[in-house]
Amino acid sequence: MGFADQATNWQRLFNSRTSVSLDRILEAPVSAGEVIGTLTYMPEEDGAAPVEYDLIAARSIERRPAAVPTLEEIIQYTDNDPNPFPRFSLEFAFLVAAPILSVIIVSQVIYKLITRRKKPKFKKNTSYKTRYYR
Repeated sequence: MGFADQATNWQRLFNSRTSVSLDRILEAPVSAGEVIGTLTYMPEEDGAAPVEYDLIAARSIERRPAAVPTLEEIIQYTDNDPNPFPRFSLEFAFLVAAPILSVIIVSQVIYKLITRRKKPKFKKNTSYKTRYYR
């Protein structure tokens, strides 16, 4: 039995004998020393009472500022911007040009398929009409 098998057995034993219940939602802010929840362990002996442990935060974690600006911040930013036009970038140009070019290309392909004419077939001239053969 290898170490990986032992670790799997230990994990299975731990999961079967323990249960975790959280007292609060795990999201910031969390202060050090705050009780987050309880861990209940069921001993192997028959008739033994379950043992409960408090899960305590080891360190403080502050909430980071929101990555996405709020609607009020966006309105304030646009009101303070002296440029009345949106910022021009390569991404903006691609977003505008890609649909236009794709419509043009698709319409050209459809036009070529619809107006395609078959190559005219020439009849074989079975009678010779030259001045030497009549």
